[in-house]
Amino acid sequence: GLLLWRGRDLSQERPSPTAIPGDEQSGSVTAVHVFEQRERWRTIIFVCSADAIRSYAVPATEAASGDVRALHTDSIGGAAPLCSCIFPTLNALLVARSDAIFAYDPDEGNMSAMHLEGDKMLLAQFKSYFVSVTADSSPIAAAPGVTTPSSMPKQTVTICLALSNMRFVAFTAQFTDVTHVVSAMGSVFVLSRGGADGNNTVLFELREKPVSEQLDTLVNKRMFDWAAEIAHQGGAAKETLAEIYREHGDALFAKRAYDQALAIYTKTVDLNLPLEPSYVVEKFLDAQRIAHVAQYLKRLHEKNLAEREHTVLLLKCYTKLKDLSTLDEFLERTPVSQYDPATAIEVLETAGYYGLAAAVAQKPEVGRHADFIRISLQHFGNYAKIASFLCSLPKADACQALLDHGRLLMKHAPQETVDLVRELCGLKLGADASHRGGGGRCFGLLRDATAARVVARIPRRPPAIGSVSPGAVVGPGVLPLATGRGCAPLPNVVRALGLFVLR
Repeated sequence: GLLLWRGRDLSQERPSPTAIPGDEQSGSVTAVHVFEQRERWRTIIFVCSADAIRSYAVPATEAASGDVRALHTDSIGGAAPLCSCIFPTLNALLVARSDAIFAYDPDEGNMSAMHLEGDKMLLAQFKSYFVSVTADSSPIAAAPGVTTPSSMPKQTVTICLALSNMRFVAFTAQFTDVTHVVSAMGSVFVLSRGGADGNNTVLFELREKPVSEQLDTLVNKRMFDWAAEIAHQGGAAKETLAEIYREHGDALFAKRAYDQALAIYTKTVDLNLPLEPSYVVEKFLDAQRIAHVAQYLKRLHEKNLAEREHTVLLLKCYTKLKDLSTLDEFLERTPVSQYDPATAIEVLETAGYYGLAAAVAQKPEVGRHADFIRISLQHFGNYAKIASFLCSLPKADACQALLDHGRLLMKHAPQETVDLVRELCGLKLGADASHRGGGGRCFGLLRDATAARVVARIPRRPPAIGSVSPGAVVGPGVLPLATGRGCAPLPNVVRALGLFVLR
């Protein structure tokens, strides 16, 4: 059986042992491994025997030191001596058997395996690698009493990188009569026998190459996915990772695998890597792959990495593809902060999508009222609608629009335009009722004529003082002067136009 002692200092304390439950018929224990799961506040104990793997959980608190709970038992196979180790990268126990290296989760048991044939002699862990020592074929027989290197047993030392989504053999070599494998001082040390007579003890050091050399090796072998993962895990610079993705994308592009190449190039956008967008855009444009250019530029906008030129090109791609639904969806769902509204309006109007251009200009967060009014008048002739729309704008914006488009509005929607000017000038219809007689009628004529003059912006020369009688009509374009005590003063906006002479 197994007993567990727990305490701060076993040399000073005398804690009572706790028996670990187990099956007495499972065979002798070949290994016991302990590792902490700090995120779950517990310590895991793996007990290996010749025909089973068992896991137990010990609570982290001392108050529950006697509470040892069995988690899982796997009776399919056990572990030979020296052929198991804890692998922190996967939070698992590795067990070496003749057909593969198996990974055991403390709660679920056997969860994966890496195929590696041969009779295993040793298994060790180094960083995110595991080291396996496999016995080779029988040595060549030598003369009695004679020991030569060829007659000594041979083993193959294999170092494998094992990550959650990537596993491959990083190193393999043959050694003579390996006795120990030790991970220390940032290297893997292999102790074996060698020399001319085979009686010498030899210590080999296997040192991991720098990340840059590893990446060069993988890229030269066209193993781009593994190179990118190594660069990410090894904390390589963003420029290095971007270069790997660029070379991977170029390799796929050369094979005309445009969809796969686009997926790789897009990763640089998702990870905010320093790959110049113009490089990707030019490659697809040269190949006449406009749809791929549109997808790439759309992702730039989604990540707020697009510039004005990117917006122009994206909208041109949509218009070139005549993909109205995608274009409408982009403008509808994409926040205005992700593109330049002025550029979008210009491109859409140039391409003949006047409705979409007006819709962008009218968005509350855009507020380009001048563009909306101009497009509506020039391309749709919505004169009455625009006159009503101006009433909802601030007075300064409405007055500026009248100065720009007043003549056109007066020509096609005179009544609505006059009503608009009355509204802007603060002249209500009820004002006529309070001024009866000639003075009131004169003021009404003056108000209407003033509204028309403001809109039309026709230059006038005021008549000489006293040359026109009150209320008289002196000809086209000349305003009658209203006199009398019942006339109210006009607002400053009208007076500032210079249409009146003060006496």
